[in-house]
Amino acid sequence: MAAGQPEITLAVWGADGPAVVGSTLSVHVGARSRSGGSLAGQTVIVRGAAGHEVGSGKLGGNIWPGTLALWWTSVEVPVPAEPGLHVWHASVGTSHFAFSVAAVPAPAHTLTVTVFNTTNAEIEPLPGTHVRAGHHAATTDESGGAVLALPPGRHTVEAWKQGYGSVKGIAVVGSDTEISLVTEVIADKDPQYVREHWR
Repeated sequence: MAAGQPEITLAVWGADGPAVVGSTLSVHVGARSRSGGSLAGQTVIVRGAAGHEVGSGKLGGNIWPGTLALWWTSVEVPVPAEPGLHVWHASVGTSHFAFSVAAVPAPAHTLTVTVFNTTNAEIEPLPGTHVRAGHHAATTDESGGAVLALPPGRHTVEAWKQGYGSVKGIAVVGSDTEISLVTEVIADKDPQYVREHWR
């Protein structure tokens, strides 16, 4: 999704996954002139929630592959020291784009989540299931398992796959831990649920 002033539209990508507090994150910022002209050399500024500059760069001389006129650059920015969801802004000239950065504590352990399908009274691994614990997400493999790297603490784990019931469990992570979740076939989930919970 892009946004901006009439002359330039912006897009930001590479910041969708959780980032460890205190680390460095590389985000891509793209800009397109509505007139189709070159934006090479234009300055990109990334600002934190309080409006202070956290990183900057200049649009390169090549457009992003597969696009007609998206000039881009990578900007290295420090991840906030406070865990949580932080809203930042990228700008080129007077055009701005807001994006979110999820800062999480450093993971210390792994949580292995195995999801089983119990439809027809049989217990079978369920591959392709979306698994989430807070900002951490993964998808189960052919054995029904997904591995999340998590900080110590109590985590609510949710698993969902199209056509199956959404299930939740609690994992108390103090070392490498394993849990199992079971679900069964139900009517398709409302697409609005998918947009709100699994984007």
